[in-house]
Amino acid sequence: MKFKLIALAAIIFAGMVFCASAFAGKPKEAKKELKFQYDIEYIKSAGDGVSSIKIFSYGGNKQEAQDRCAANAVHGVIFKGYSGQGAYQAPLVKSVNGYNDNYDFFNDFFKNGDYGRYASGIVDGTQQLIKIKGGYKCAAVVNVNVKMLRKHLEEAGIIKGLASGF
Repeated sequence: MKFKLIALAAIIFAGMVFCASAFAGKPKEAKKELKFQYDIEYIKSAGDGVSSIKIFSYGGNKQEAQDRCAANAVHGVIFKGYSGQGAYQAPLVKSVNGYNDNYDFFNDFFKNGDYGRYASGIVDGTQQLIKIKGGYKCAAVVNVNVKMLRKHLEEAGIIKGLASGF
C-alpha cells in the first residue's frame, strides 16, 4: 500500500515538473517603463522657440527630484503641452498612445539623456525643494527649446511637420 502511494506521488510530481517546464518557455524581457510624475506650467517665451517652463518634479530624495526636472519638462512639452500666463501650447505628440507607439525611440531618448539637448537644466535661482509625504517635490524653471525639439521629432518621423498640412 505504501509503495502504491509513493509511486502515485512520484508520478504526480513528475507530471507537475513536466507541465511547469513545458509552459515556462523563454522568459520574455519585461519593458521597464520610465516613470514621469510632474506638473507643468508655462512661464514665458525666452526667445527663438525657447520656452521657460515651471516644472514640479517628484522623487524619493532631493537629488532624484532635482535630476528629473529637465526630463520632465521635455516630456511635458512632448506629451502634455502646457499653459499659463495667458498662453497655451498643445502637446507636440497628439496621439494618446504616442509614447507606446514609438516606445523604442522615446525609451532611448529619455534613458540615454538625448532630451538634454533640448532643455537647459534648472535656471539659476528658481529651484525650491519641498518635503512631502514619501519624498520631495522640486519646483524649478527649465528652458526648453521647443523649436529644435519639434524639428528633431519631425526628422525622426514621430510627428508631422507644420508645413505638411492637415
